[in-house]
Amino acid sequence: VAVLIVGIQWLAVTASMADLLLNALALVFILEIDDLIYSVFVPHRASNMITHLSPLQLPAVGNGNNTTGLGVLASVKILVIAVMLSLIYVFMLIPFYGRISQAMDILCSGNVNFVAYENPVTGIVEATTSNNSASFHWRSADITVLEMAGPNIKGAHGWNPDNRLVTASAATNISGRIIPWTELP
Repeated sequence: VAVLIVGIQWLAVTASMADLLLNALALVFILEIDDLIYSVFVPHRASNMITHLSPLQLPAVGNGNNTTGLGVLASVKILVIAVMLSLIYVFMLIPFYGRISQAMDILCSGNVNFVAYENPVTGIVEATTSNNSASFHWRSADITVLEMAGPNIKGAHGWNPDNRLVTASAATNISGRIIPWTELP
């Protein structure tokens, strides 16, 4: 029982589906290792004798004639299992997935229209806005950087760059001055 409880705690904090499957298989192996040891080390004669034992007679439930009732012990077991599953849900799964939800809120809420990068040489964190809307306006400093760098910008893989960016990146007369984006063709 203790191994089952610890195993459930172990499975409750597993985040990825692949790890959950592997951990569940490991838990099943641990729970069934005693049956494997029994089948390997108990002599065949003793195992055969145990399998051919007749079952014990249970006392009759109710007035003595009705033996089809559920029984008190089975009802208690079902109730205990239901309570255990409820407790596992309330005290383990809700807090775990609550923390995951909180982490998603921290990482994915607010202004997500930016990109940040730490330069490994200088240690300076550089950040800029990203473009995910049609109403985005490029700053003249951004256009000047593209003029100076001269990258090969072209539409590919579902990205269609703004014509001003393509023009600025292909500029051959680099003056080194900031050209307002309104002056670009």
